[in-house]
Order: sequence, then structure tokens, then C-alpha cells
Amino acid sequence: MADDNPVPMAWDEASRLDALQALRLLDTPPEWRFDRLTKMVSETLKAPIVLVSLVDKNRQWFKSRQGLDALETPRNISFCTHAILQDDIFVVEDALADPQFADNPLVTGAPFIRFYAGKPLYTAEGKKIGTLCVIDTEPRALKPADRDKLNNFAAWAEREVNVYSAEAESLSRLENRLRLAHLLEHAAEGMLSAKLDGTIDTVNPAACTIFRYTADQLVGMKIEDLVPPSERPKHRAFIAYLQSEGAQPSHSGLEATGLRKGGEQFPMEVSFKMLDVGSHKSFTGIVRDITERKHQERIKSEFIASVSHELRTPLTSILGALGMLQDEGDALTAAETGKLVGIAYSNGRRLNALINDVLDVEKLDAGMVNFDSEQLDVAKLLDEVCSLNLPYAAKLSVRLECVPPAAPMRVRADESRLLQVLTNLISNACKFSPAEASVQVSAERDGQWVRINVLDHGSGIPDEFRPSIFQRFAQAQASRHNKKVGTGLGLSLSKSMIEKMGGRIDFESIEGQGARFYVELPLSS
Repeated sequence: MADDNPVPMAWDEASRLDALQALRLLDTPPEWRFDRLTKMVSETLKAPIVLVSLVDKNRQWFKSRQGLDALETPRNISFCTHAILQDDIFVVEDALADPQFADNPLVTGAPFIRFYAGKPLYTAEGKKIGTLCVIDTEPRALKPADRDKLNNFAAWAEREVNVYSAEAESLSRLENRLRLAHLLEHAAEGMLSAKLDGTIDTVNPAACTIFRYTADQLVGMKIEDLVPPSERPKHRAFIAYLQSEGAQPSHSGLEATGLRKGGEQFPMEVSFKMLDVGSHKSFTGIVRDITERKHQERIKSEFIASVSHELRTPLTSILGALGMLQDEGDALTAAETGKLVGIAYSNGRRLNALINDVLDVEKLDAGMVNFDSEQLDVAKLLDEVCSLNLPYAAKLSVRLECVPPAAPMRVRADESRLLQVLTNLISNACKFSPAEASVQVSAERDGQWVRINVLDHGSGIPDEFRPSIFQRFAQAQASRHNKKVGTGLGLSLSKSMIEKMGGRIDFESIEGQGARFYVELPLSS
């Protein structure tokens, strides 16, 4: 089919084009109502390409398209130009075998059409202005059941094409209201509206969840019932201001205290705006429960305070020891000098470990930590990590026991990072163990996993700390034997590193009877 071939025209071509222009659909942006339709047609009829095609004077333009990048194609090579000359569905089962289309550029080149079925779309006045068509790159027949489906989908497409009629416009507004209602129904923020006297008249489900009332209970309540008694005078003054002439306030991000059913207070963020619809004035509010945000802010604040203390303490010791060496070095004995150097060295190591933890957090967040995967013998790994941590355990008068696995096992992991994780677990176990107690490090096979255990006989994990134990900055304070807990980064870092290596980390504990932390990595052949 040469590009200069004459285009087949409908007998009423002029009025058909006028009807198409009157729809004001040509060259409009994509619309969800059409794209939803073509997507459903594609899935139902298993067609890789589906188009709502409008046949203009010299082109066919696609109001919606699935599986095709082009926005339009020339009319003189268009299959749809032939389809709008029909009253029923126009079908080409195999374009390469059809003399009319075998040399069509859309057949011999992209999108390589082999099968086409197009149903004409009519305006309300009965003018054929385009098609709903399905296209495949393989030849196929249009089964009777598929023909019925295409007819039904085309009826839907016609309704959408004619949406600017008065009836269709009303339907569109109704659909918009339904979508808005759906959004409000599933919004994460609490939404409510109230009269100017503060009486609640509408709420969404999220508001019910936040305040723990049913919708029937909330509607009719006063807004002031949702804040503590101490804040109600301020609230009443604000309501009075809203009722004053000319008040048109709009606020966002205000923090206040909310009151749930049962008396529980919680921090909330409130945004609200006045509405003036005709003679009816009201205001709408959006409420966010910021309990978790405040919790994280508190944890970060405590972390900063903890890090400041942890940094200052070893730094003060280092400076003090070096200061004495500088001021009194000539008068000190060798033993006294050695002791001061030892103090500076041990505190320098402590300071270095803290800084490394903080830097590791930043590197993990930025994706700058590289993990080198290698085959590791588990028995050798346990022996090495126990040897590294024996001095620390001895310093705390804790016995560190390494229990080798019953059979040879290997895992694939980054050795230095895995040693870092296990060292963290061992140091925690030693730190929270009573003097003369033992900490056991062992490994076992669990199906296709290798589990490395670190068992202590301390006081166990407090119940209130368990849900947050692997969260960043989390600390159990000093509840376990009143020993230093550190920055709260170790377990969070350990969890991130193990997961980066394809493993998992968890713990078991009975308060008062110790804890068992374990790392699991896939068994490597």
C-alpha cells in the first residue's frame, strides 16, 4: 500500500469530521477514564495493542493507547480508516495474507500488525468518528465470545467519547465525587469537618482510628472533647475567634495534644481551613498522630546526648593523660608513664570505635559500604572471633566459651563485616553478664541455613525494649546491671549488615534468664 494511495472516505465525510471536531477530544491530554478502558480490553482479550482511535482528516490520533508509543499515524495507512466504513467489527485475521494490507508500512514495519479488529465508535448523532481496536503481532481469529466482549467495550468507549453531553457530564461529576469519597475513606490522615460552634458533623475512618471512637460517636461531639481539659479554654477562645466577623484563618502544621477515648493523651499535628459554601460556614481539619515522630525525635535527642557524653569521656581521659605526660613527664617513673600511655591508648580505641559506628551509619544510608563475598569456614570464623574478644571478656571477668560446630560448615559472607557483627553481639553479651558467668558462642545447621549463636546468662532483655531493640539509636538504658549501654547503634548496624549479606538476625530471651542472639546465613556448598 503506497503512501500516496487515495484514502477511502465515508459518504458523509464532511459532517463526520464536523462531529469529530465538536467533541473537542482531539489532541487532549490522556485521561484515566479512557486508559482504564483500554487496559481492561488488553487484559481481557489478551491483545498486546489496544487503541481508542479518532480518524481525523489526514491522520488517526489515539485518545488512549496500550502497547504503542506513537500518538498518531497517517490516515492513508490506517486500518481504522477502513473500519469506520463498516457498521460492524472490521477484522483482518492475517494482514500479511491480505492483499489490501500485505505491503502496509504498519505491517512490514513497527508495530508489525498481523491481526486487527476495530469496532466503529459513534457520536450521539450517529456519526462514526473512530474505533476501539485491538491489534496483535500474530495472526488470529476473533472468536464469537471475544466479538461480544469487543462490542460491549466499544459501547463503553462510545459513552466516554460522548461524555460532554449533559447526561454524561453529570455521570462524570458523580464519578469524581465517588473517587473523592474513596480517597477520603482510605486517607491515612484523620479528616473531619465541624460547624462554627465546634460541633463535628463529618469524619473519615482514619479520624475514628486516631481518636478511637466510632463515626456515630464522633459526629455530634464538640471538637474540644478531643483535647485535654487543660487546653479547652484556649480552644474555646479560638472557636470564638472563628465565629467573629471577617475571620478567615487557615493554618497548617500546628502541634497540639489530642485526647483519645478512654483518656489517653497523644501528640498530634493539625491543619485546618475555613469553608464558606453559600450561607453555610464551617471548617475542616486534618489530624496526624505524630506519636511515632515524637518518639523518634526523643530517641535522636537522647542519642545526641549519649554520643556527646561518650565522645567527651574518652577524650577527657586522653587529654588528661597526655597533659600529665607533658607537664610532669620528667618526674614520672616508667610505670607511671606506662599507665598514662595505657589510659590514652584504651580511651583512644574506645573513641575510635564510637566514631566508626557513627560513620558506618552514614555510609550504609548512602550505600557506600561494599561487601566482599567469600567462602568462610564457620569453625575457623568462631575461633577467630572468640580469640579477638577474649581480652574484653577477661576484663569483665566473664568466661568466653567457643563451641565448634559438630560438622564442617561454610557460609558466603564478608569476613570483616561478619566479624564486626559477631563482635558486637559478644561484647553486648559480656557487658550484660554477671562476673564469673559464661558467654557461649556456637554454630549449628538449620536446614539450608547456618545459625551462629551468642548465649549469655545475664538478666535478659526487658519486655518493653524488645520491639525496638534493632532500631537505630535504641538503648535499653542501663536496666541490665547498670552497665554502660553505648550509643544504641550496634544492633541496628548489625541488622543492616547481615541483611546486606543475605542473612537475618534475631534473639530469644526470658527476662532474668539471659538472652540468645543469633545470626543466620545461607549454607554454602
